Amino acid sequence: MQPESSSRIAVLTGAGGGIGSAAVRRFLEAGYSVAMVDKQAPALDGLEQYADRLMSLPADICNPSEIAAAAGEVKKRFGGLHALIVNAGIGPGGTILETSEELWKSVIDVNLTGSFNTIKAFVPLMLETQGARSIVLTSSVLATRGARNMAAYGASKAGLIGLMQSAAQEFAGAGITANGIAPGPIHTPLLDSMAGDTLGELARMVPVGRLGTPRDVADAVVFLAGEGAMYITGQLLVIDGGLNGRAYWRDK
Repeated sequence: MQPESSSRIAVLTGAGGGIGSAAVRRFLEAGYSVAMVDKQAPALDGLEQYADRLMSLPADICNPSEIAAAAGEVKKRFGGLHALIVNAGIGPGGTILETSEELWKSVIDVNLTGSFNTIKAFVPLMLETQGARSIVLTSSVLATRGARNMAAYGASKAGLIGLMQSAAQEFAGAGITANGIAPGPIHTPLLDSMAGDTLGELARMVPVGRLGTPRDVADAVVFLAGEGAMYITGQLLVIDGGLNGRAYWRDK
């Protein structure tokens, strides 16, 4: 695969997860230097060949000091930042009546406030960097479609859309775009815990006939972060194999 860039720099939070780790590899394949950020510093297993342009940092996005320190380390190592992928998040289930105040606050703190902290920490470095620059936030189809047992998660991911759109307006004048992705049924380890033939049933509901892969999401993220997407900002890209646009009745 020909590198798409030999001098661009990306930061990914939640880099140790299924989608995050796939995005790290996809950015490296595209020629980026990459900083992986997670609550526990992600391992470099399988990525040793990229060690000269890869760094791993521990940071709790709920702690503004820790995420600001991570931004400082990226500046020292790479000197700039072109693509900020705000991907860290948690997804516990629970209906409105079941969700405790403590759980509600923890989901909002990580998924929404943590994303705010991340943007606030890294955008100053982006402002010092020349060239095409992009912020991509990981939302969810549950930000636009309800689920009976994901109240806190859906609310937090909907909040991310508002944060993304505000960032798009605030940073457009500086040449920084901000967009969101809304993954649907993506086959990550979390889905493997579903009982029975739930995965098969879910796959049969998707118009393209399969579950998405982390690589499907990673390819979209690299596009939105790249130099070819600089006239796209304030948008939410749904990645769900057509499920979001399907009529509610059976059509086959």
